[in-house]
Amino acid sequence: MGKKTEVPVPDFCDMCGRDLNECMLDYTVVIEVISGDIRKDLGEDMKGDVRSRIGELIREAEKKSEAELMDGVYRKMRFTICPDCQREYIRDPLNISGNNGRKK
Repeated sequence: MGKKTEVPVPDFCDMCGRDLNECMLDYTVVIEVISGDIRKDLGEDMKGDVRSRIGELIREAEKKSEAELMDGVYRKMRFTICPDCQREYIRDPLNISGNNGRKK
């Protein structure tokens, strides 16, 4: 059997800083950000010079760190929040209302 890795339990809400030891419950929010379709990265015209576009992407990638490249493809984040922040997060997960109802 594989060794089970325990995730440390945080003491404070990642959103507001409230002491989670004062709460009856806390919540875990897991966010995954996954890149879209690779065809979009190649450009609109897939019938064009694809090899040339792939070459450009490789040259651009060579200028970036491994972390920057990975963040451009996949990122997983984990947060622990208090009940008050959980209600706010469920109501407005992208904080659009905090931006006067507009997307940035």
